[in-house]
Amino acid sequence: MKPQVAVGYGLPHWANVSAEAFGISTMSFGAGYAGIRGYLPFVDLRVGARYTSSYYRSFVDPKAHYEAADVSNPHGPLARYLSLETELSLTVPLLDGYAFPVFAAYRIVDIPAGKYVFDESLRGVLEPPWILGIRLGYVKNFGHDDFVKIGVLSELVLLPGRGEHIARLGPAALVTLTQHLDAQGTITFVLSSPDSLGIWNGPFGVLGLVYRWATGDEHPAFP
Repeated sequence: MKPQVAVGYGLPHWANVSAEAFGISTMSFGAGYAGIRGYLPFVDLRVGARYTSSYYRSFVDPKAHYEAADVSNPHGPLARYLSLETELSLTVPLLDGYAFPVFAAYRIVDIPAGKYVFDESLRGVLEPPWILGIRLGYVKNFGHDDFVKIGVLSELVLLPGRGEHIARLGPAALVTLTQHLDAQGTITFVLSSPDSLGIWNGPFGVLGLVYRWATGDEHPAFP
């Protein structure tokens, strides 16, 4: 679940600047985020801070290779950390579809000295403070009014402190259900990694419904 609110000026979801905040809860963590965001056609930039609280993960001791049990079971106090984030997303029309590169830089602060942490967003074990992400995806339009988009998503997660990276690849899809409601899903599977975190901790995945609403909407009906 990820309820999100933004207050700003301009055309919502298209060309605007805003302050935004969201809360998120999954099976493994809860987090709160606040920041500023700017949209232009095909460009999206956000800068903010996210505080994450794990439900069952602990900080981990440094080592070269981690197994699933290292991040799936508590080995002390549960991990809680603050991430200072910058993320740039582009949308490029291409071959009757869209390419969408995303560049992310997270600085993880307030980690206990001598500890590493599993970042819940980019999903990798890092030596503080930096973890970097590059995502490149492409979806092709199908159907009436291009209501279905199907394609692929690739990810490269850089772990500067460890001198390693994680590569993932998988399918992505989005279906426009109404003026306000989309169904979306993606999952990327690990191609290479310094760690062996298993099927639940290694991949990145999203599956759900996205509902958007803004003041001044020409079609305010729910959903």
